[in-house]
Amino acid sequence: MSNTLLTKLAVPVLLVASLGLAGCETTGSATGGPAAASGANAVPPAMRQMSAQEQQQMEEILAIALPQLERCIGPFAAAALERGIDRVEFLLEFEPDGTPRGIGFADPERIDADPNYRAVIEVLVQGMRGCPRLQNMPAGTYEMWEYLPITYSTQAI
Repeated sequence: MSNTLLTKLAVPVLLVASLGLAGCETTGSATGGPAAASGANAVPPAMRQMSAQEQQQMEEILAIALPQLERCIGPFAAAALERGIDRVEFLLEFEPDGTPRGIGFADPERIDADPNYRAVIEVLVQGMRGCPRLQNMPAGTYEMWEYLPITYSTQAI
């Protein structure tokens, strides 16, 4: 896929946020990720085990962000269900002003190998391309929502 929004990341992506859509689930956090891969010192909270205070802060952030993201990702969830794609792991990246910056995928090889999967990913990328910036995010919390790993799974339906 040749567009600027799609970034294929070679790191495992696990869910820390549920979008409230049928098929989305919440799992644990991971280590590694974009900051670790780039050699940065700090691993973003969404990519590591969070403290109780960070988990509470993330819940507050998600209560603001997730309703806004549902509008952008809803068509993707419908396309995945329609095409029989039972699981997609991806990482949404945001600029400090809330503008979507990119999308990473845990299984980038599948994009080229599976036409149904590729079609679903194209719907996701298109939805995020048109997604307005996140609004009303709490001041001083960008590090908490810069990277939001998401897992779509029909098993949660």
